[in-house]
Amino acid sequence: MRKNFARCLMALGLFTASIPASHAQFSYIEPEGFSIGMNFGMTDLWGDVGTKSILDHYSNGNYFDQPSFTGGMYGRYTIHPAAVVRFGINYGVLYADDGWNKDLAYKAKFIEDDAFQRYLRNQTVKTNVWEGNLMLELNLFRFNLQNNKRLAWKHISPYLLMGVGYFHYNAKNYLEDPTGTYVSKWVSIYDLNLEGDGWFGTNNREDRESRWGMQIPLGVGVKWDIGKRLNIGVEYLYRYTFKDQIDGVSGKYIDPSLFGKNLSAEQAIQANALYDKSSYINPVIKHPEGEMRGNPEVNDGYSSFAISVYWKLKKKRRPWWY
Repeated sequence: MRKNFARCLMALGLFTASIPASHAQFSYIEPEGFSIGMNFGMTDLWGDVGTKSILDHYSNGNYFDQPSFTGGMYGRYTIHPAAVVRFGINYGVLYADDGWNKDLAYKAKFIEDDAFQRYLRNQTVKTNVWEGNLMLELNLFRFNLQNNKRLAWKHISPYLLMGVGYFHYNAKNYLEDPTGTYVSKWVSIYDLNLEGDGWFGTNNREDRESRWGMQIPLGVGVKWDIGKRLNIGVEYLYRYTFKDQIDGVSGKYIDPSLFGKNLSAEQAIQANALYDKSSYINPVIKHPEGEMRGNPEVNDGYSSFAISVYWKLKKKRRPWWY
């Protein structure tokens, strides 16, 4: 009895192994049609505020004191197992702090050192971001299903992302008051116009930068097929933008008297406290009008490292590539 059972199992195994590429195997990898998914992960802001190098950004001791996150939903349409069109909507928070340069600033040999100047500038930013994007997902191992079966049939697949997006941001700066005159809090700085863009008497931008803008998302990821419909993966996505005020720092310091001329009394108080925060590090330091506050030659960007999960919707029609 046992011998017969063993023989049946061996025969079944040999028969299964001898079956050529089947429709079920291909549909398991990536069926044609729609999928719905969601993602959640951590974000990073790459602008004037914060550290200069990527290594210093992640290795500073205070990086995880204020983690920032993003999450969203997306839809996918599989044209071919190797090519997918993807549309997503996300909301996230970006954070950066010149205080991340503290250790490097204490090691600096000259006042002109970049880390020392960033630490002395003492700017902090938290930016809320809404975005929508349309991207092409390219699954690298699944272009040639017939001649590259060993890789194409694997449950794991690396992929590239590229596309176009549109986003809205709202930068906030931390209004700190050690004297107790007002309550310390995060304040939206767009209406405070800390660099006086568009105001007469400044050498910064002629017009205020809109909080809406285009972006170019570029990314890489790895995903795993779990069952016939479920997929989970991890991905890194960088957004190249055409904006330089996502962190509220771009141009030069201005004459603080302009705040009183162009803003309400309450806004002027807030703007004077936020535009130059070096005095919190050293009370005797005040940056003169025209001194550089940021770098207007390089636009800001931001990125995310996220976990992605999606569900493949069932479709009765046989894929065209069978």
